Amino acid sequence: MKKKPVTSPPASAPGADEHPYSAAIARHQSAQLNVKFTRSSLQVNVWQSVAIVGLLLSNFYFGWKAANPPQSVVASDHGRIIPIPTINDPVYSDADIIDYGARHIRQDFTLDFVHYREQINARQDSFSTAGFTDYYNALVNSNILTNVRDKKMNLSVLTSTGVINSKGVLDNGAFAWRLQYPVTFRLTGQTTSLPQQNFTLVMLVTRADPREKKDGLEVIQVVTREAAAQ
Repeated sequence: MKKKPVTSPPASAPGADEHPYSAAIARHQSAQLNVKFTRSSLQVNVWQSVAIVGLLLSNFYFGWKAANPPQSVVASDHGRIIPIPTINDPVYSDADIIDYGARHIRQDFTLDFVHYREQINARQDSFSTAGFTDYYNALVNSNILTNVRDKKMNLSVLTSTGVINSKGVLDNGAFAWRLQYPVTFRLTGQTTSLPQQNFTLVMLVTRADPREKKDGLEVIQVVTREAAAQ
């Protein structure tokens, strides 16, 4: 009787018994690598987003700067470029403004019956539209214009030292001074003269664009009242 050959069980792969969880470990390590990759990708995306936002902001800033260049004028001394101050900057001292107002009044109220139209029209550039209307109404309401035109009289004015009643930035952003002056108007004809008239004159002076207004100033309001009415 023949003996059946004894078959031995298949040999296991070398080391299989030593690491039974190697497949699970491999999957875990792969998952960790995926997590790290995801985190790295997220960080890269975040920094890219920050860089894009920064680029957009810088483009907006430089675009705004290009569209709004600093205003400047060429000064007379060697063509030097000097920035124009903004209109909310007073620039002038109080003494300068008081002197400006006094000079303005002398020019406004010095008229002769031959050239009064040209003299009045020449004053428009130193006023705003509303200010010039106030000035013209002051000439009309005080009968000065009637006497100059119809009675062929000449107007002169004396001003006493003015004062600044108030100053500050207006709602439109312009710095302003409210000035007050005692003034005396004199109407002199070829044969007769009228009694002098004493008034208190209040004017509102504001900063303006020097490219449009001489000295960067303009008068936007003029109010006159008889001195006795103070």
